[in-house]
Amino acid sequence: MQLYKHDGLALGAKRYSNSRPALRVVDFHGLPVKIEIEAGETKSGIGEDGKQWSHTYAVPYGEIPSSRALSDGDGVDVYLGPNPLATTVYVIHQLRRNGNFDEDKCLLGFASLGEAVQTYKEHGPSWGFGSIDTMTVDQFIHGYLASNRKV
Repeated sequence: MQLYKHDGLALGAKRYSNSRPALRVVDFHGLPVKIEIEAGETKSGIGEDGKQWSHTYAVPYGEIPSSRALSDGDGVDVYLGPNPLATTVYVIHQLRRNGNFDEDKCLLGFASLGEAVQTYKEHGPSWGFGSIDTMTVDQFIHGYLASNRKV
């Protein structure tokens, strides 16, 4: 995957107005992953229903630099699991509360489908799990990410 200037890889840099600064960049099978939220970090806010929410991340969360999710134009979202040698990528198609498609969440570094789904369900909204696609890292990089490039 070719990287382009201004991809938000600089530590402390924000790529979009709603993104967080890069805390670190890790390599996953040659693919850079910008970590914005570390495991153990808590994120909070007020939901559409007006209720306050809070969530502590069990795994790092970030995005793939140089990618643009077709759903919102932001970087492709990633949960990074503990297994850097994992060769399967899980793409969860997240739904909005009304059941319509929202965006994809990509899970890299997970040993099994069950582990990836459990991690998503621990982090995503309770209504959010729509469906899931599994693919090899190569298919993810040269297929999925190639189709999600809006540079």
